[in-house]
Amino acid sequence: MMPREKLLSQGPESLSDAELLSIFLGTGVRDVSVVQLANQFLARFDGLRGLMQCPGREILEAPGIGAAKAAQLAGALEVSRRYLNEQLERGVAICGPNVTRDFLRHDRWCQCVSTGSPTQMPGVECGRCDFRA
Repeated sequence: MMPREKLLSQGPESLSDAELLSIFLGTGVRDVSVVQLANQFLARFDGLRGLMQCPGREILEAPGIGAAKAAQLAGALEVSRRYLNEQLERGVAICGPNVTRDFLRHDRWCQCVSTGSPTQMPGVECGRCDFRA
């Protein structure tokens, strides 16, 4: 199953880091699948953390990454950074294990605490629990 289809059928938490990254990369290169390319990319930057911290010009220098893939990835990374900064500016307090669990479950896809089922769209409140984004 391809990463995009796996995400839609099983949710984003079911994907490996390479599968998630491959969604943003879109396609592989000659003789290298998009997931293999993503694995190479993660190895080069020492995981997602290293990728998030790397300057944009280093992304462009990675084998198999042209201007289009670099732009897509840089855009996705910037959206993530802005989201995290916005969360910090809001001053959301995580003051216990239940709040932490609810925050992590609802961070990208609302997964209702009472039923455990994900909603269809990222960031959409499920209406079955008390979490409000």
